[in-house]
Parts: sequence; C-alpha cells; structure tokens
Amino acid sequence: MKRDLAIKCILAHVAPEFEANRKSIQETDFLAFELDYILKLASTNGLRYIFLKKLQEAAPDDQKVQRYWQYSQDDLAKLKYTLTSLKEMICRDSLKVLLIKMPHLISHIPKDVDLFVPKAHLSQVLGALEKYKLKLHDLFLLDEVESKYWPVDIYTEIKYHNMIGIKPEELWCHQSEARLFGETLPGLTDEMNLIITLLHGFFGHRRLTLLDFLHARKLLFTANQEICCQIAQKNGWHKAYQQMTAKIRELENILLQGKLIHFPYSLSLKFILTIYNSVDGVTLSFRDTLTLMLILIRDRIVRNLENSCFYQYVLRRKKLRYLFNKKLSGITHSLENAVRIKE
Repeated sequence: MKRDLAIKCILAHVAPEFEANRKSIQETDFLAFELDYILKLASTNGLRYIFLKKLQEAAPDDQKVQRYWQYSQDDLAKLKYTLTSLKEMICRDSLKVLLIKMPHLISHIPKDVDLFVPKAHLSQVLGALEKYKLKLHDLFLLDEVESKYWPVDIYTEIKYHNMIGIKPEELWCHQSEARLFGETLPGLTDEMNLIITLLHGFFGHRRLTLLDFLHARKLLFTANQEICCQIAQKNGWHKAYQQMTAKIRELENILLQGKLIHFPYSLSLKFILTIYNSVDGVTLSFRDTLTLMLILIRDRIVRNLENSCFYQYVLRRKKLRYLFNKKLSGITHSLENAVRIKE
C-alpha cells in the first residue's frame, strides 16, 4: 500500500497523464509524512531531480522540500561544471567523444556522465581527463578526486552478452548535439538514443526504471521509427527491437487504463528468453537458459540488498563501495560470458 501510494505520487507530479487523481494525492498527508520514502523511490527510478522540481513548484513554502531542492541544486552545479569542463577538453584537444545514456527529454541528474570513446582514442581521452585531476580506477571507471567534479564513466563499445549491440561506427553515423542544462556537447540523435535506452534497460539491467520507461515513451514519438528499424536490422536484432517497443507501449496502455505498475519494472524470464531468441543467429541452449535464470536471481538479491543496512553502510564508504561494485561486476561478467551463443 505504501509503495503504491508512493508510485502514484511520483506519477502525479512527473507524468500526470497517468494519474487522474493528482490534486487529491498532492493534498494528502502521505506526501508530508512519507517524503523521505517517496524521494528514495524516485531516486531508484532516476526521477529524484524532476520530482523535486515539480514538488517545490507546488509547495514553495515547505521548508523540508526546499531543503532537499537546494541539495539537488548543489548536485546540479557539479554536473554543470563537469559538462563545461568536458566541452572545453573536447574542443581544446579535438577529442573523439560522444555523450550517451543521457535522457535529454526529461530533466535528470545522472549518477555519472557516460561517454563513448573509440578504443583507438581511449588513451588520448584518459590523458585529457587526468589533466583535469580525474583519477583512473580501472580501464572503464573513473571517479572524481575533487568534489567539484561529477563522476565520469567511459564506454568503448555498446554490447551485451557478447551477442547484441551496436557497431561503433554506427554511433558516429547518428551523431547530433546534446543540449543539457545550458551546455551543448557531441551526442546522439533521438533514434540512437532510443536504441541505447532500450538495449541498456532490456539487455543490460533486465528491468526498466520509471525514467527508462518515460524517456523511451517520449523517444517513440520523436524518433523516426523507420531509421530505428534500419539500425536494428543492420545489427541483427530487428525482431527484438519490435518486442521491446511493444513492451513499452503495453506498459503505457496499462498505466493509461488507471492500473498501477511497480517501477523499477523487472522483466520476466519468459520475456527475456523471447527477446534473446529473436536475435539473428542466436540459439539458447539449456545451459544458457539456466545461466540467465542465475543472472535474474542475482539481480533480485542485489535489489533486495539495496534496502538493507549493510548496503547503506557500503554506500557511505568509498573504498568499500568500489570493492563491492568491482566484485559484483566480476560475478556479472562471469555469468554473462557463460551464455554460449551458437551461430
């Protein structure tokens, strides 16, 4: 019941078209007494910033809301500073970099700034980042040394389970300007943004946050579907693309009917097996199916841990957080690499 009301409250402020009782929800005591819980759920769904923005506009005299809003402004200042620094670096050193996985159609402060860098240009980009006092933890993860910077994450490929992804050259064919909080950086077209949003949610995380869903839904209207289908066809997963977009529309219809969906929305094993088997040239064996089941079990264990005291303790300690993420990443890669694809 508590989670239901929290989801309704978030929808009422962020996507009111899905929540007819917006006014009555805003006026209830639930929002005042359970604000911390609602904000935690909004954060889990990638919507903390936009939710607080709408909330402080609706309740300008609420001191607790305004205090949280000010915290978000401090985070925004760090993000803007990082984006400005990245733009200067890209222009100064002529870096071959693309901003990816940034939901530009919804105001959002991400956990980190994701960059795509061709492998041939990786050392040049890392060198430029280090000039700005960014410390290298390992090949694909950078963390800030000075608090004025927002974390940066680097990708050299968009590929999941060694079988589905996008050829690097495809990204450069769909380059566009990314406009974020007043800054303009090299980014991607709506078509490629939609593709990456779907792949990362369905194949990368195997679940959809409310941000994933809302952003994909918006992109389905702004992106040229013919181009999206051509990209998917060229990369061998046109059927999977159709199934993923159909799932987004199915969730949309459920919400428009006034029914409730708990986000993050975990994908069922049956659906995951369906989209995997629809990839060109892929045949999943019994062993592959068992491995995917283990991956889903691991996902569920980690998500249950997110609400535990242990997990919160780890989050508050930088070294423990890094070791935990590294160990978890190793387990995930071992499981994913165990999926043997037969051509």
